[in-house]
Amino acid sequence: MHTIGIAFSRRELQVLHLVGEGASYATIARRLGLSPHTVDTYLRRIRAKSGVSSQVQLALLASRLPAQPAQPAQATQATQATQATQAAQAAQPARAAA
Repeated sequence: MHTIGIAFSRRELQVLHLVGEGASYATIARRLGLSPHTVDTYLRRIRAKSGVSSQVQLALLASRLPAQPAQPAQATQATQATQATQAAQAAQPARAAA
C-alpha cells in the first residue's frame, strides 16, 4: 500500500495507526494478535522505510495517514465464525422444508 509517498504493508499501517493512537507495544500486540517482538519488527521496518527515529516522529507520521481502523485478528476470526454460524442456521430451515 502506498501512503504519503512510502509503501507500507497492510500490517505496518495497522501498527502505525495504533502507535498514532498512543498504544504501547503490548497493547498493539494484544489488539492485533501478535507478539510484542513482532510489533517491534514492524516498527523497525516502518522506521527504516520512513527515516523516522523517535516515537514522536512515528506518531506524527501516523497523524498524516488517512483514517483507517486497525482490525484485530481475533475480531476477523470471530466475524468469520459468526457469519459461518448464521449461514448454517439459515440453511437448516430450508432443509427442513424440503
